[in-house]
Amino acid sequence: MGVYSVGLIIETTADYQKWIFKTQNPATFCNARLWSISQHPNWFGNLLIWFGIFILNAPALIETVPVEGTLWDTIWGFRRLVLACLSPAFMSYLFNGQADGFFDNHGRACQRKVYWRSGLHPIRRDCQQDYFKAFLNNVD
Repeated sequence: MGVYSVGLIIETTADYQKWIFKTQNPATFCNARLWSISQHPNWFGNLLIWFGIFILNAPALIETVPVEGTLWDTIWGFRRLVLACLSPAFMSYLFNGQADGFFDNHGRACQRKVYWRSGLHPIRRDCQQDYFKAFLNNVD
């Protein structure tokens, strides 16, 4: 329950902080509070929510195996737990793809296939430059 609660608090706080910041500074890059720590703290909170739901439901997803059960019966008893792992994994895939720009343009996505297959995830240059400029503006 703790992971779910922390995720809900982080996501709600990040969304509220961005809303307040954007109402006061509509054309400015949001880099206040949680947004100064991470590019997408609300996404991190959402991932924690999904992972918390998975943890809360994990015990109910495992089937009990009879005492005389075989190894295959034990493995088969975990099938629902393994399928439930797909939800947080899929959300992580979507968030990572959005954050590194993989889903922004089909043409650029095709160019990034080489990086994706190699396991290297290039940082979006436009985001990197925005964060660097925001960092330089906030350095005392």
